[in-house]
Amino acid sequence: MFEDQYNEQMEAEIQRLEAERLALDAGHQAVRNIVSRKHWIFDLDGTLTVAVHDFNAIRETLEIPPGADILEHLEALPPEESILLHRKLDLIERELSQKTAPASGAMELLSLLAKDGCRIGILTRNTHEIARLTLKGTGLDEFFPEPSYIIGRNEAAPKPDPQGALHLSALWGASPEDIVVTGDYLYDLLCGRSIGAATIHVDPAGEFRWSEFSDLRVSSLQELAAMRQQHGGI
Repeated sequence: MFEDQYNEQMEAEIQRLEAERLALDAGHQAVRNIVSRKHWIFDLDGTLTVAVHDFNAIRETLEIPPGADILEHLEALPPEESILLHRKLDLIERELSQKTAPASGAMELLSLLAKDGCRIGILTRNTHEIARLTLKGTGLDEFFPEPSYIIGRNEAAPKPDPQGALHLSALWGASPEDIVVTGDYLYDLLCGRSIGAATIHVDPAGEFRWSEFSDLRVSSLQELAAMRQQHGGI
């Protein structure tokens, strides 16, 4: 009887270990499917660069109600007032573009993607001009030599609207199954999900508040670069 019980316990343990192995293999395959893709759309501020925007302070400066979406609020104003506040916002963002730095792992990840011949684009709620200034100031501009791969709020409806992501997809002739949208905020994830792309949430705090909208979660681009190096480039 003791031998039968022992055999049953051993069989149960073997089955448990096999189930864990299969789950681990499935997890690795899921990561590989995402990080090996050839078309990458990045958010800029807070994703490729260190976050420096104090949105509450910006709202206060522009006299926008707390918690309101800044761009939506400005668009809803009378034309003259909207133009004036957009100019003020541009000045604020221009100043901030000179204060940021590359996010941890940004250079490494972009270098890996460029080496593997990936197409890399930016979809930002900032303007195209400010995005270019930010890239130049952080030294990331070498990875974005094609201006049409940088989509700002004047080239497409701001995220979470998928217009900009769809534009890049069409420009590249890429299907959603080969696109990754990477960002630090809900709008990035919603945008990616709406076109059927894989989504990666970058959150240095490790809180991952919107895990239901992300396929992969990392605390830094350095972590993502390590995943690409291990699973990508195939």
